Amino acid sequence: MGKLSRRVLDGGLATSLQREGLARHTPIHAWLREHPDRILRVHRDFVHAGAQGLLTGTFRTLEPVDSEWDSLADIAVDLACTAGAGKAWIWGSIGPAAGPHWANQSPKEQGRWRTAWTDLARRIGDRVHGLVLETFVDVPQARAALEAAKTACPDLTVAVCLVPTENARLANGQPVRHALETLRIAGADILGFNCATPLAIERSVECARGVGPLWAKPSAGEHLRDALVRLSDSCEWVGGCCGVDTTDIQRVAPRVRARHA
Repeated sequence: MGKLSRRVLDGGLATSLQREGLARHTPIHAWLREHPDRILRVHRDFVHAGAQGLLTGTFRTLEPVDSEWDSLADIAVDLACTAGAGKAWIWGSIGPAAGPHWANQSPKEQGRWRTAWTDLARRIGDRVHGLVLETFVDVPQARAALEAAKTACPDLTVAVCLVPTENARLANGQPVRHALETLRIAGADILGFNCATPLAIERSVECARGVGPLWAKPSAGEHLRDALVRLSDSCEWVGGCCGVDTTDIQRVAPRVRARHA
């Protein structure tokens, strides 16, 4: 991937679409077919706001979630590529397994998810600049998804993002540094955090310095914009998750550029 300057990512796609009329807690799958224009508009708004990286709307386009995952993934990647053409990196978003905790799933069910991650990575891998495995809550599942992504796309950059707590641990109590070190050894190219408060992610990044290239995408929260600017001192990629909109990115992007000029 080479040496990176600091780059700003987009914000939360689904929560931004809620302002366009998407019901809360609703996957964007139906809108990929019914309202692609609105999704395209949100992607373009993030680029215009200063985002240098867009995540595709493929987070849940996985076979166990939707039998039409492949056509939905194609639409989602088309939209992100159209919006970011020549202006932004395109990251193929891949989410975690649904249902019971990973350790409580049967080997058959775990195998089904491994196949789904592999299939999605292979489907979109030749059209994106990298893959981001985001919103994973434990290392065993994140590692399984990482192995699937690397099997499908061995030459593609893969970022792995975990959800930390405000004491810089995962929900199971594992320190975030140990978790990221494990994933780094397993082959992750970029490591990071998303879908947690700005405070949780700042504390976790502080603990993770030196592990490898870092990525931070906190959800909306107190002092979000200042936190993102501070995070850019340690993270190659910074942006927002749930509740972070184009206005936030518009305010943060020039500050990050000025800070790392």
